[in-house]
Amino acid sequence: MLVWLVKHGETLPIQEGVSKMRMWNLSDALIDRGHSVVWWSSTFSHQRKEFVSEKDNDILIKKNFILRLLNAGSYKRNISISRILHHSRLAKKFKIASQNYEKPDIIVCAYPLISLAKEVVDFSKMHNIPVIIDVRDQWPTTFYHYVPFWLKPIIKLYINYLDKVAGYIFHSSSRLTAMSLGCLSWAQNYKKTEEKLDKVFYIGFKSRKPPIADVVNEEIDFLNNFTKYILTFVYAGSFGYFYQLSLVINVAKKLQNKNFKNIHFILAGDGENFKNLKKQANNLRNVTLSGWLNKDQLHNVLKLSDVGLLPYNNYGDGILPNKPAEYFCYGLPVISSIKGELAKMIEDDQLGFNYENGREQELYESIKQISQDNLLLKRMSKNVKNIYKSKFNAEIIYKNFVHYIEEVNDNG
Repeated sequence: MLVWLVKHGETLPIQEGVSKMRMWNLSDALIDRGHSVVWWSSTFSHQRKEFVSEKDNDILIKKNFILRLLNAGSYKRNISISRILHHSRLAKKFKIASQNYEKPDIIVCAYPLISLAKEVVDFSKMHNIPVIIDVRDQWPTTFYHYVPFWLKPIIKLYINYLDKVAGYIFHSSSRLTAMSLGCLSWAQNYKKTEEKLDKVFYIGFKSRKPPIADVVNEEIDFLNNFTKYILTFVYAGSFGYFYQLSLVINVAKKLQNKNFKNIHFILAGDGENFKNLKKQANNLRNVTLSGWLNKDQLHNVLKLSDVGLLPYNNYGDGILPNKPAEYFCYGLPVISSIKGELAKMIEDDQLGFNYENGREQELYESIKQISQDNLLLKRMSKNVKNIYKSKFNAEIIYKNFVHYIEEVNDNG
């Protein structure tokens, strides 16, 4: 069968040194089963804030796998009018371009983007094609949290409109999938039904082979200075305002002042808040801001780290992002501010510690406790490895996802 995947904002197969995310892994699994894939995305990289192609482009990645890119402009900030306009332009371009190609047997479309998902649903209804909406985030519910206080009354009407569009998208879908039970329940509430055939597929992570020696360059030479006595806490991801990295730096400063010499923090990544965080961490001996790392460099960092940090800012209850799976793959217990399903999993299976969003003292105490109990760290690491094998192994997850897509297609 021919499957269309629709998702902007993930790493793409034409980018060098990037890790595979959900749609890329799903593409590979579909092709391994003998299906053909067309992945619709944007020419603009959300992570790197740069163009990967100068114009609309169809790129043959390999046999039966086409990456179809639409140029909808760019944006500099994740929370901005220019990003909303980019989404709107991308949706309009899909509406026009989708009429010019061979029609698929089935579509899997990520949600959000809201405007793009609406056009996909309209297209599927027009041509009587089954569509699976894969729910990744609780927009517009979580979107409201990130709007500045003074803008909330002004933007409320816009959010009410998005609410209605979300209801239309979920109600019009053939099936819903989601990255967590919380996301699925939230979307089903719009659909006004708990369809038993809707399904959760966690965002899995594939274990990596060790990189060849010559890909490790001076950017991660700081790892050579670590000794086996240093306990390393790592954050790897975007330096946007969705994350409370300043809280981590405050805790690092407190630990340095209290003479905790066995702890070091690595903050790996880049983003709009990087300069502010770099300034805040100035003169802290126990903090390294590495900048952006390619997948092989990041592999080395995670391999030598001990604990993964998930300092999210007002993340929606029940949302389970991709970062925990990556940490779990490396056997790293986590310290997390994410509520809902992940928090329960961390507590029930002893995978690390939860702390309340914004509570600096709670984060401090969690780091202090895990740094003073090596047996606890080893026990949690063992638990993390077990849960990765049972719930977050990408090869198993995406094979099952493909079987699910096949079933939906067979049932029309």
